Amino acid sequence: MRLAWEIRGKVSDRTVDLMRDLGMIHCTDISKEMPAVDSDIMYTRLFGHGKHNLYQFDDAELMKIETSAKEKGQDKVYLTFHGARMYSDVARLKVYEKSGTFPKVTKAIGLASLKIVLEEDTVFPVTKSKLIEEQGWKVFDLTEKEHVHADVLLGNLSDRKYSSIEEVICDLE
Repeated sequence: MRLAWEIRGKVSDRTVDLMRDLGMIHCTDISKEMPAVDSDIMYTRLFGHGKHNLYQFDDAELMKIETSAKEKGQDKVYLTFHGARMYSDVARLKVYEKSGTFPKVTKAIGLASLKIVLEEDTVFPVTKSKLIEEQGWKVFDLTEKEHVHADVLLGNLSDRKYSSIEEVICDLE
């Protein structure tokens, strides 16, 4: 039996020594930090950089996760996604591992893709800052091959209140 310990916060040298002595696995979110203890097994819980578990990994982040997971050459690597879009994140990573390219997130490109993502649950009226806070973590298809966070475009909005998705898209055109 092997134990994995997920420590939230700073890991002391004493804790690292204890984990090494007991052969424990240091569980981290490798999208944020690598384990402080080397092990033949990597177990990571991936939440991302959002508030709580509201996050979706973009292509660059998924590639970094894959590289980090393979970097140390562990015998076994367990990637466990815990974000709001965990199933699509895993599916996108699996497609990338097999084909070398990421699948599209929506059936559209550019502003049309962003519109699809925002239509899911945006509540209007909404300010630019609230829109970025509540929707900026989601991923859309900027181009056929670029899948990025919505805040990439939402940051270009005017500082005002929007009463519809059409106003948002119109302001970005």
